[in-house]
Amino acid sequence: MKKMKRIISIIMTACLFVTWSCTDLDETIYREIIAENYYQNEDEIRAAMMRPFVQNTQSISGFLKNVWILQELSADIVCFPQKGPHGYDGGDWIRFHRREYTTDERRCYNSWDQLYAGIGYVNSLLADFEKLDFAALGVTSFTKEQSVAELRSLRAYFYWILLDLFGNVPITTTITENSPASKPRSEVFAFVEQELTESIPYLSEDVVKSQGRISKWGAYAILAYLYLNAEVYTGTPQLTKCIAACDAINASGKFSIDTEWYTPFCKANETASRENIFTAACDPIYAPDNTWFQRFGHYSHQGGFGFKYATWNSTVTTPGFYSKFDPTDKRGYVGHLYGPQYKVNKYNPDHSFDFDKSKPLLGTEEFKGFPLIMAEREVILKAVTDGPGIKVESVSHPEFTEEDLAPVFTFIETDPTLIATLQNLISINGGVEYEFKLSEDYLGERNMDRGAENIGARSVKYEIDFDATTAGLTNDWVIFRLSRINFIKAEALMRQNGNVATDEVCDLINAVKERSYDEGTFIPYTPATLTMDELLLEMGREFAYEGWRRVDLVRFDKFVKDYEWWDYTPNGKEYDNIFPIPHRRLNNNPNLTPNEANAHRSAT
Repeated sequence: MKKMKRIISIIMTACLFVTWSCTDLDETIYREIIAENYYQNEDEIRAAMMRPFVQNTQSISGFLKNVWILQELSADIVCFPQKGPHGYDGGDWIRFHRREYTTDERRCYNSWDQLYAGIGYVNSLLADFEKLDFAALGVTSFTKEQSVAELRSLRAYFYWILLDLFGNVPITTTITENSPASKPRSEVFAFVEQELTESIPYLSEDVVKSQGRISKWGAYAILAYLYLNAEVYTGTPQLTKCIAACDAINASGKFSIDTEWYTPFCKANETASRENIFTAACDPIYAPDNTWFQRFGHYSHQGGFGFKYATWNSTVTTPGFYSKFDPTDKRGYVGHLYGPQYKVNKYNPDHSFDFDKSKPLLGTEEFKGFPLIMAEREVILKAVTDGPGIKVESVSHPEFTEEDLAPVFTFIETDPTLIATLQNLISINGGVEYEFKLSEDYLGERNMDRGAENIGARSVKYEIDFDATTAGLTNDWVIFRLSRINFIKAEALMRQNGNVATDEVCDLINAVKERSYDEGTFIPYTPATLTMDELLLEMGREFAYEGWRRVDLVRFDKFVKDYEWWDYTPNGKEYDNIFPIPHRRLNNNPNLTPNEANAHRSAT
């Protein structure tokens, strides 16, 4: 993987020098570059191959990329509410959460453009490679067939995302075709299936050498997920094929479920995790695209955690979802920051924090100067005068006790500024007592357009590097891991069995879930307790924020009906299971066919 990241750095550095070449007035200018002359050795071919994978990292697969926005911010686990004057951003996030988007959403046309740009890079390279003699160029580390198979598999991955998001889309495999026509969704599905099945025999089985690219097992993972969603895409289930693809990965013996729930997301996950199958390589300098905690972190986390970069207080766990974690589930209470926030002393090996509870972090906006408490429901404290000082007498909150908030009480009762503020408020209130809120009642209102600075839990799923000088993490972005394969196979088996779990299904899910619980607290699923609804819920807990929640909700028929979350009420409109093809792309290409969503959505 280090070599892979070095290649990325070479590509990015080379791009920087393109503009400088114009200053050399004596250089020879050629009308076009001939592939046979441009590629001179193995390193140049390898570097060229990485261009579409860099496109995948920078623009497609990753946190808060446009595709991620469509797949996650339209669903039930994560949102980006406006907080006072911050985060409106043209209303983009509000429209996606509430399902009020138009046919001209920039997140939609950016996703469309970036996916087809990646396809264009692949098509261009395939045309070049067709003319090359790899052996004559001294290529020994990989074959021409393997290179072509990797590129075709990546292109299939891009087309799978397109057919999932937009339905009927054009298929083009050359760089010369102008204004290609739309193809039915079932035909795009068949194309993706064929590309993958034809490529798999030539792909590398070496997990280490293929990290950040696509190995045989990465292609099988894409294929398994494609087959799991086949009924959505084509009307015909392909569950037997789905199970076979999962079995091929398991039979390889290359992967295992990591002992700890957080290992797939740790700083050195390219070497530490035995679970990850297909990842996008990230690097703080050359591919700084995993900016996880910069987005989830509150403004005060920058100083409280000692970061050298700003935290933006943007994305949050959708109110109502955090409470779906069991109190002993480490994916919940360790994987999120919730409740009172404090200065961090150190980051522990088990992914938890050692907090200095004598130093609470403070709000900076509507709760400026007061202790910062991340919450989903209102936290009401009652203060009374205590001679010359202030006494916090009680707390009202369904999750936090007085013991939980004791450090907060101490801070309020000893901070001179807050003492003066509360004494004044008590005086105005009749000189007896004063109830004040340290959050808002989010669950009972529609608040995407008027959230507060401390709304919702904040995810720390990807390990934080406290020594980092930039927001971009070194942790590679996880696309598919063995846990997902367990869930895919389990769901396929359940659907084959009339949506009823079996012992085998329970074993697959329990093998993933057990590691997340405190010792002695794990209660395994049984065929009686693992229903389809519970499977979807557990899927959300395990794969929260990983980029595919909308896909799962659509497959369970919960995206537009029978499932309500925070600021969204199901509308029952099946056309919302896909996004409208961008209006401006329809205008640019007369051969594009609008999909059903276009017929019901306007351009404004």
